[in-house]
Amino acid sequence: PGGLQTDGEDDSLMGFMKSKDKYLTFGGKAPIEIDWTTSVSDSKSFSSSLQYSGGKDNSISSSIGGSVLELQVDNSFGSDTSQSHSISIGKSSKSSHSYERSISIVLGDNDYGDYFAVRITEDSVYGTPVFTTMGGQSRCPGETGTNRRESEVNIVAINPRCADSSVCTNKNLNPGDKAHFGVVILNSSPTRDTV
Repeated sequence: PGGLQTDGEDDSLMGFMKSKDKYLTFGGKAPIEIDWTTSVSDSKSFSSSLQYSGGKDNSISSSIGGSVLELQVDNSFGSDTSQSHSISIGKSSKSSHSYERSISIVLGDNDYGDYFAVRITEDSVYGTPVFTTMGGQSRCPGETGTNRRESEVNIVAINPRCADSSVCTNKNLNPGDKAHFGVVILNSSPTRDTV
């Protein structure tokens, strides 16, 4: 056990977290360490402008025309005077925003023989990983979602034992006397582990 099970679509951890059919596996005494950093930057800019220009002059132009002859006369009153004006208004703004997030994960277990298949998804609010155990086997205590290696271990009988060959019941003992018992255990562990 140990590693990423992927189908080659997106082998990045974020791509792995988006898939609901990919699992990470790890086993006892074989931890997996995962570190990754995401960076997001965003910039926005806005600008607007309004321009107006116009003017007037004190001249009159007229034209008389026909199919062959065209006559154009400019009549000016007094001096040529003209006025012009222009207005320009503008506004612009720019903002930028960036952040970086680093996450480090260590998945491990101290018992040899334990292994886990875990699905990793991303929390929709904070973007942190969420782990769901999908299967595996574990012992003492057994983890939710796994086969418990020490399950199906039952005490079949408890028999009193005596230091000598006489029949004893280990009843009515004086304080400080030792009682000896033999225990018969039936191990039907699904993983055939010793108990």
